[in-house]
Amino acid sequence: MNLLNEMVEQEMGLAAWNSALAEAGLTGTYTAAGRYDDNELLSLVSIISRRSGIPEPALITAFGKFMFPAFKQRYPELVDDELGLLDFLATIEDVIHVEVLKLYPDASVPTFTYVRQAENHLEMRYDSPRRLCALAEGLIAGAAAHYNAVYDLHHSPCMHDGAAYCGLNVTIR
Repeated sequence: MNLLNEMVEQEMGLAAWNSALAEAGLTGTYTAAGRYDDNELLSLVSIISRRSGIPEPALITAFGKFMFPAFKQRYPELVDDELGLLDFLATIEDVIHVEVLKLYPDASVPTFTYVRQAENHLEMRYDSPRRLCALAEGLIAGAAAHYNAVYDLHHSPCMHDGAAYCGLNVTIR
């Protein structure tokens, strides 16, 4: 959750972060090594959304986009710069999540399965009880910026609409 802290401080200022913590009834410092209750994160997102006027899904997507470069900086060995966007995305389940779980055994990571529809199209099937598909969308956007990829994303079906998984269909233009 420390990255949410960093994003809010950078975009809205330290006072905004401290005020959101106070309203949520939370205290303390958030660190990269910590594991935090999802309800704390969602409470903070709700407060920040209400105060900023940014809808929660858009705020979560922006957070995902913010996360990617920070992840790349902290764990450069997990982001192969020689890959293109789609090839990188296809490593999330079998490379990145495996390494994340080595570093943080209690981490709650989503499950991804993939169907390569064409050279320029990857269907990612996202499944998680946390239903943070907007975060995945933001991480895809952050990765696309890193790889200088111009892409289209079609999100269907969606767990928020009752589907068993979220389909994140990424097409390189």
